[in-house]
Amino acid sequence: MNKELKDFIKEHKEEIDNNEWEKVYKSLNEKFNTSERFSTGGQANTSDLVGQFTEMVLETGINPLNYMLEIPCYFACNSNIESINIPTNITSIDFGAFWGCKKLTDITIPNNVKSIGRCAFLGCGFTSIKIPDNGIVIGDYAFSNCKSLTNMMIPSSVTSIGESMFGGSRKLTKITFGGTKQQWKNIKKKRMWYVNDGMELKIACTDGNIRLGDKLRFDEYAE
Repeated sequence: MNKELKDFIKEHKEEIDNNEWEKVYKSLNEKFNTSERFSTGGQANTSDLVGQFTEMVLETGINPLNYMLEIPCYFACNSNIESINIPTNITSIDFGAFWGCKKLTDITIPNNVKSIGRCAFLGCGFTSIKIPDNGIVIGDYAFSNCKSLTNMMIPSSVTSIGESMFGGSRKLTKITFGGTKQQWKNIKKKRMWYVNDGMELKIACTDGNIRLGDKLRFDEYAE
């Protein structure tokens, strides 16, 4: 175990024993100053420590999320976690929460989650994921570089799609949309929301399909 993590666990033993996980993760992020170090290129040495900590806690049979309202920054960053239960008390998934979890193949986002932060699932290993039908807000790059992602289920209540939301998710060839073709066209989409080296994307709507054409102009046309 990393010495810094050992020291942190000793310092916060009482909070850990009392399941005060919101305090623990707040202190953890402050201790390693992950947001600042991430922005200066130190992500692999700092935010990873938060993921390592989470991995150790889960191995004890404790799920810290049962005692929290938000999944904090870098919660499982670059960990070996393969599956995790997100309980219904969670309302928000913060920046980079599951960044780089290549082995994460089993995850369900409950309907109580109202926002998914920037880069929250960047680089994860799941093949499909369903977005809650609750008007959820999704940040930029939320599902970028998910190399195994082939299908995305998006409800009609989604009103915007972030920048490069699926960029680099090269196996994503289909989005199952819960509304009509016109509703899909009405969604506000940020620039470069889908960039996959010329791969064609089909949006399966309730009244037919739309295909995403030219990779530079992002032309949409009905089948």
